[in-house]
Amino acid sequence: MATDTGAAARRADAGFTLIEVLIAMVILAVGLLGIEAMAIGAARQIASANSTTEYTLLATERLETELQRLRTTTQSPQASDTRVNGARVQVVPASAAVAGYDPGTRWTITVTVTPPSTVTNVQPVTVIGRAFE
Repeated sequence: MATDTGAAARRADAGFTLIEVLIAMVILAVGLLGIEAMAIGAARQIASANSTTEYTLLATERLETELQRLRTTTQSPQASDTRVNGARVQVVPASAAVAGYDPGTRWTITVTVTPPSTVTNVQPVTVIGRAFE
């Protein structure tokens, strides 16, 4: 009889049961799916940030072009509405007289880049510059 209880004790300590292994696999699978979902979300955020950076650069370049034209020529900035790589680029200049300053005109140039409808999760980018003429 003593040998029977020793054999039962050895069988109980021999390893994992099938149900324990299945539960461990389910827990592991749920954890891996959660990590995968976070990686997909991070990839989407990175793509959105890249698009926003590109549109900001485009708006800044257009603003600098208009400011340079204002500084080097006698031409006033012109309003425009163009498309660049599918994005809508709007340039809106506005002038105001400034008392006591010669020549006395302050220009405010607003450049707005609106992403195409195919780009999701990216807001329009607006850049504003001011210069005296």
